Amino acid sequence: MAGSGSKNWHQEIKSRLSEKVANNINDLGSLCKQVSKGSKSLEAIEKTSKNFTLLEGAIENSLTTLKKMSLLSQHLNYQIDAINTSAEQLPDIKNQLETIHTSAT
Repeated sequence: MAGSGSKNWHQEIKSRLSEKVANNINDLGSLCKQVSKGSKSLEAIEKTSKNFTLLEGAIENSLTTLKKMSLLSQHLNYQIDAINTSAEQLPDIKNQLETIHTSAT
C-alpha cells in the first residue's frame, strides 16, 4: 500500500525531470540554430546555461528527496510488518485470556 504511493511519487518526479531535460535539449537545439545563424547567440547561450544550472539544482534536490522518501518507505514497511506480527498474535492472546478468566471463576 505505502509502496505504490511512493512509487507513483517517484515516477512523477522522474517524469518532471524528463520534461525539464527535454526542454533543455530543445533549448540547446535552439542555441545551435542561433549560433549557426549568428543572431543573438549570446542570449541563447546565457539562457541555456542558466536552465542547465537550474536543472542541476533541481536534480540534486529531487535526489535528496527521493532518498528521504525511500527511507520513509522502508520505515513504514517495518511498521507494517510489526503490526502484522502483532495482529497474528492476537488470537493466541485472546485464548490465553479466556483460559485465565475461566480458571479464575
